[in-house]
Amino acid sequence: MAVILTISGSPAESSATARLLSSHAVPRLVTQGHDVVHLALRDLPPAPLLAQDADHPRLRQAAGLLAGADGVVVATPVYKAAYSGLLKAFLDAMPRSGLAGKHVLQLVVGHDPAQGHPTHQALETVLLSMGARGRPDRCFLTGSAAREPSGPRHTDAIRRLDHALDRFGAHWRVPAGRGAA
Repeated sequence: MAVILTISGSPAESSATARLLSSHAVPRLVTQGHDVVHLALRDLPPAPLLAQDADHPRLRQAAGLLAGADGVVVATPVYKAAYSGLLKAFLDAMPRSGLAGKHVLQLVVGHDPAQGHPTHQALETVLLSMGARGRPDRCFLTGSAAREPSGPRHTDAIRRLDHALDRFGAHWRVPAGRGAA
């Protein structure tokens, strides 16, 4: 189907955002038939990232992953009503047209759902400036839902996430009767 790059924008070693990607989003996309590649931004070297050193081997490798993806899932925690600075530094270091023609799904994890909309809006502006195809899909989850996706209190949140992942994954479905000959 498609190559999907999942990006975890959390700087934390133990991260609800990263856990949500690895335990829920990636398996769901794989069951849809997609090849999924993961990039944890916290593993990139900070000095070249902050200096936007596009020639650094690790940043060139990250740019190559971005270029090779058909779609991108950008996951970030909310810090002070904004997406992570680590994600901002990464997006700034990538080519201006790094998302050209790519479908993007924003997964935002925070404590207060009221912060979801402004965080999505700010991130969407950057993603569209990089050429993302159409308005990026979006989903907000609380940190507790991201940490315990199977918990009974979080059924609605996980249902929303599943719906967002299914809608995102559907961009590469071949309509019935239109498969390869």
